Amino acid sequence: MKKIVAFLLTLLLLIPACILPVCAAPTADELGGFLQNGMTKNTATTKDGIVYKLKDDGTAAVCGAKEGLTELVIPSVVDGYKVSEVTTHAQRFSGSGTVEKLTISEGVECLSNFFSCFYNATEINLPSTIKEIRNMSFLSNMVYYKDKNNWEDGCLYMGTNLVSVNADAPEVLEIREDTTCIANFLYIPLTASVKEIILPINDVYGLRNLIPYLSLERVTVPAEFKEIPAGLFSQCEKLTDVTIEEGITKIGDRAFFECDSLSEIKLPSTVHTIGVRAFGMCNSFTEFKIPDTVKKIEKQAFAGCENLMVVGIPASVTEIGEEAIGFGGHYYSEKSDHGLGYYETKNFTVCAPNGSKGMEYAYNNEFNYFESWSDYIKDLNGVDFDNPRDFDTFVFGDADLDGKLSIKDATYIQKVSAHFFELEYKVQHFVSTVNLDFDINVKDATLIQKHLANYETGYPIGQTFTWAELFDML
Repeated sequence: MKKIVAFLLTLLLLIPACILPVCAAPTADELGGFLQNGMTKNTATTKDGIVYKLKDDGTAAVCGAKEGLTELVIPSVVDGYKVSEVTTHAQRFSGSGTVEKLTISEGVECLSNFFSCFYNATEINLPSTIKEIRNMSFLSNMVYYKDKNNWEDGCLYMGTNLVSVNADAPEVLEIREDTTCIANFLYIPLTASVKEIILPINDVYGLRNLIPYLSLERVTVPAEFKEIPAGLFSQCEKLTDVTIEEGITKIGDRAFFECDSLSEIKLPSTVHTIGVRAFGMCNSFTEFKIPDTVKKIEKQAFAGCENLMVVGIPASVTEIGEEAIGFGGHYYSEKSDHGLGYYETKNFTVCAPNGSKGMEYAYNNEFNYFESWSDYIKDLNGVDFDNPRDFDTFVFGDADLDGKLSIKDATYIQKVSAHFFELEYKVQHFVSTVNLDFDINVKDATLIQKHLANYETGYPIGQTFTWAELFDML
């Protein structure tokens, strides 16, 4: 019996030493006022009256301040804990109604559902460290929002954070270069006429929140992006003109998904990966030539493009995902994880070098197959490029014989000049010597580039001639 009593006494003595405080507990006086304002007991209060709660990651979320302040500074550290978030708690941020100047210190990364609490603030200073701004409800009720002096070309900034765009936004909307974060659920009003966005070249959190998917028509993706983020232009139904600068290495998952008006896009020579559904459901595509730097085409990259009939797959491609190319339309399928499968386009054509992954893909899916794009064009038009008929027509400068003049023709000639490969057909010798000296070299490529840049060259580059006319001219 004595041993049991001794054990219990020892246990009682050890219990207090095993209990460690998680954070400083508020005094009764400190806590009383906040409980009356809807705060709960799982909060702590600093000596300066800042109310906070601990998050699962060990950082603090500030959710209140003492009453009566006209100027409030949210610190970066409270009671030794890093402040990562400023948020409401029990549906309101106590002590906020009288605040006229709000400053949130550097280091805070998230703002959540608290703007409506500071409706009287005339000055708001947010840090550049913010990565997410959630729930912008009642933003329009704020004095800061209503002050026209705080707006720049239809954009409302708080520090380097873009929190709103209004109907005054111009047709070409240029986002400030120092922008670091764009608020969630930011939308461009239907009454705005934004057709083009000039994107900043620095990293911007929440960039997808900016895109006006109902009105955007033109955009340039700067090289500094390195990759086009997942879903960035998804469902931009009016997007027709996209420039992707050299330096972009990946087209992200669903980057251009359901861009119904997009009929063509030139991928730069730096792209090596086309992501999952990157161009899925782009129904205006009829043909697509993948550049010879691409190594990976992920699953369903072009699936659902109902009018896409031919894709050129270069020898550089070593990986092609399931249903990546050549599957149009959609139907319910029990075998599909998401319940949405794709049916095969029976008359789909793949152009790919002999022995390549593209050729294997074509045969595995029973698609039409051609060894080269020019072979496909030859078959399509019934033109024999080695023995053309007098009435067959050709575009002067169309070195790759795809039926149109583009920068790809200049590149083709440069590669021929560098002995990467030889011209394949007789006609190519005639259409490629655009300076009429029958010596195909970099001078011809330069003339094509100048013509495309609207410089006068003095040569009929881009004009269509019959074979008889072309032969006589040369």
